Amino acid sequence: MRDEKDPGTLEMQLPRKQGRPPKFSSGAMSAAERAKRYRQGLRNEARQVVPTIVLDAEGDPLRDTAILEALRRAMLKGDGPAVHAITDELRMRYCRKS
Repeated sequence: MRDEKDPGTLEMQLPRKQGRPPKFSSGAMSAAERAKRYRQGLRNEARQVVPTIVLDAEGDPLRDTAILEALRRAMLKGDGPAVHAITDELRMRYCRKS
């Protein structure tokens, strides 16, 4: 604090608040703003899907229906490693990182 009557004193800097600085200087977000930002994040994350790994004979990515059909066949045969490989591919395509 500065003495108004003494021209020789400078404004003292007060100690900063402890803790994490606010992300937005305008204050806390409203519930609607927070929900909007959450939905935008989900949309952006969905756009950044991991590229497909499983390719068909021509080198094009397999469609989901073909992958699900392969999963059905592997389950009917009882082929555990194939089921795990196919479910891993589906997980890489669609599951969000936590």
